[in-house]
Amino acid sequence: MLMLVVRDLQYRKMRVLVIAVLVSIVVTLLFVMTGLVNQFNREPVLAAERAGGEHNWLVAETSTGPLTSASAAPDGALDGVAGAEPMLIGMANVNGERATVIGRADVIDEPALTEGRYPSASGEVLIDEVSGFAIGQEIDFAGSRATVVGLTSDATVLAGVPLAFTQLDYAQEVLVGGRSVVTGALVAGTPENIPAGMKLMTPEEVGADGLVPLLNAISSVDLVRALLWLITLIIIAAVIFITAIERTRDFAVLKAVGAKDRSLALSLIVQGVIITLLAAALAAILQVFIAPLFPMTIRVPAKAFWQIPLGGVIVALLAGIAGARRVANTPAAEAFE
Repeated sequence: MLMLVVRDLQYRKMRVLVIAVLVSIVVTLLFVMTGLVNQFNREPVLAAERAGGEHNWLVAETSTGPLTSASAAPDGALDGVAGAEPMLIGMANVNGERATVIGRADVIDEPALTEGRYPSASGEVLIDEVSGFAIGQEIDFAGSRATVVGLTSDATVLAGVPLAFTQLDYAQEVLVGGRSVVTGALVAGTPENIPAGMKLMTPEEVGADGLVPLLNAISSVDLVRALLWLITLIIIAAVIFITAIERTRDFAVLKAVGAKDRSLALSLIVQGVIITLLAAALAAILQVFIAPLFPMTIRVPAKAFWQIPLGGVIVALLAGIAGARRVANTPAAEAFE
């Protein structure tokens, strides 16, 4: 049976290569969609980590979460809260693009810097590198002129909107006209008393809240992934079935000399598996070049590099049913026609 598979692959090597390339394009999209879903799930968790590290968040009771629906804290709500670092979070226009501005009273060791330094004066900004800005660049920051002094990574929300960190007084100036408004605070540990009108959220809860606006997008991408698997199944099934039709007389001759239906069907299925694995290997290479073309980060998880080939093998086995039925229905008598 193995020799039969090898000889047939050699005879049809150009077709096998073309089909593998075509299937690899579909599988490449599977890798990319998998990386996109993974990024959607990881983004709010990483954003909460970049914005507050391991600190808990004190936010207004009316807010579902500081990164998605920041609400002004009641006046004096943070008075007497030991170690509270006041913050102001809001959306702003930065060089014509949206950004989530986070103004902090003090500097903590987050976000981790990829280049530059933390803001230390009014008019200085630390922003995610997805913005495309460079250190020292002058930018339009919500109608004010600001200078980029630091860059970070993995600090985005809502599918690629960058976080921009600045001093609290500067954030108050550009977001609320200089009023002493805050939307909450970062605290180490759990305060003894939660101020009236405020609630405590852990970093995990902040990340989970940031995921809510992306759930429909995740469901949509998952549907696309399911359709891509269906397309892969159809392609492999069609290839196996057409091969079985072309080799009807070959199968008849082999059956006439004693070959078993199971062995012949298995030879078709093994061909489908080989084509699928070859396509998965090509796709794993192609996605390296395709993923950077997308406007947001594509974070392909390591497990995808064995799950997708395994899924491809399962698809090939299912697709082989069509070819197996064709082999079983091929009478040995056709060898003598």
